[in-house]
Amino acid sequence: NASYQGGDDEEDDEYLDWFWSVLGELDDEKKTKFVVFVTASDRAPLGGWRDCRLIVQRSGREERRDCLPASFTCMSMLMLPRYETRAKLRSKLLQAIESSEGFGLQ
Repeated sequence: NASYQGGDDEEDDEYLDWFWSVLGELDDEKKTKFVVFVTASDRAPLGGWRDCRLIVQRSGREERRDCLPASFTCMSMLMLPRYETRAKLRSKLLQAIESSEGFGLQ
């Protein structure tokens, strides 16, 4: 379950295809880190992953394309800047999820 906010044009469709393909290429460990980055939890919701609703929000101005993705974990919202290339999207997304600490609870 996912929705996209912040644009409706064909470029956004291609960009979202980049995002989903990058996410699909990640190994299980990095996918788990992505889930923690977006939700602050590495556990599935009580109703299963179907009940986890991801919101991908286009963020940032066009001239600020070097920002890392951010998240609002209480809403499972990924704030995703629009990068020029798929490779840069992948690099910045990995940098964000690898640097994330979540709440640091064990």
